[in-house]
This record gives sequence, C-alpha cells and structure tokens, in this order.
Amino acid sequence: MKIMKKQIIAVAVLSALVVPVFAVASTSVGIGFHNTTIDGQSLPAATLNMGAVVGKDYLVDGDLVDGAGNHMNYFRGRASVGKLYSFLGGVMTPELLAGYERLGYGAGHLSAAYAGAGVTYTYQMGDLGLAVGGSVGRDFDTSASVDPATVGGLFYEGEAAVDFSGFGPGVLDISYRYRHLPISVADNLHLNTSSVGIGYHVAF
Repeated sequence: MKIMKKQIIAVAVLSALVVPVFAVASTSVGIGFHNTTIDGQSLPAATLNMGAVVGKDYLVDGDLVDGAGNHMNYFRGRASVGKLYSFLGGVMTPELLAGYERLGYGAGHLSAAYAGAGVTYTYQMGDLGLAVGGSVGRDFDTSASVDPATVGGLFYEGEAAVDFSGFGPGVLDISYRYRHLPISVADNLHLNTSSVGIGYHVAF
C-alpha cells in the first residue's frame, strides 16, 4: 500500500495531515497553537503531537494540549492506534483511542478519562491535503468539584483539517475539533470544547 508522508501527517494532526512513499516506517513531530472555547470562554494553548508508522500500515499517535486563560486552565492528553487503508484515492484510518481531559476554574474542576473508536479519512491533492474524522465512546473516572457523585456517558467528537506543503521541510496545518464529554448525565453536567488550531509538522 502506497501511503504518502503528507497523508500520514494529516492523520496524525487529527488523532489528534507528494513526497517519497514510506518504505518501512516514519515518524512525524508537530507543535502548534490551539484556541479552545469552553462555554464562550477562550483558552489559548500550546500543542505537541507525535505519530509513528509501525510496520507498513499501523499508526501510533499521541498529542498533548496545555493552556490557560480567563481564570481557567485546561489540559488534554490523547493516544490512538490505527490501521491505514487505501480508500477512494485517499487513506482511511480506523482507530482505537483513549484520553484524559481536565478543566480547572478557580477552586473547582471538571475532568474525565475516555476511550472509544473512530475513523479518519485523508485525501491529498498535490500540495494540499484534506482530512475529516470522528469518534465515539464512553467516558469514565469522571470528576467534578460541584458534584462528587458523577456518572459519565457517551462522548463524541468531530474534526477536520487542511494542510499545506511548501513551507520548508514540513507541513503547515489548520484544524478544527469539537468534543462532547458528559461528566454527569443525570445532572446535565458536561465539558464541551471547540478548538481551532494551527501547527507545523515534520516527518522523517
């Protein structure tokens, strides 16, 4: 299966977006800036993403987001394992994922760990790459300072990214992600995040 480096980067940008084909394995590393909106409040954050192709068609990916603003602090960590398939001229990647998210505000907090499954599709058009994806699953180990007896529920997220090559040795990407994490369904307590980001990834 012939998978382009820029297509691997596109998948890594989401999972957490034409150069020589991977022969055995490759790794991408990226840094960026995200502006995450929670209940209308903006939190600027730094991001770090790493992805590696294991063998010929398995992708292991992880990202960290850490930010603060408007008297709040926010952290997210996520890891995924997916399999790359050629599909309709692009790359489709079903994946298993797990993560942790925490929002602190004053003396209070909301947090949850979650696990689920998702799929990402990337398509390369010369120097332009497009990617869309989504995932669903269950959050657990939920915690809220205002409700010690939290029970989570079904989480879901959707994401999209576009990337551009020709900026030095790497790829410039712009991405958007929306995630819904139910902290306590019974109390209608949730952590919804909407993030717009820009980053730069290099594959080697």
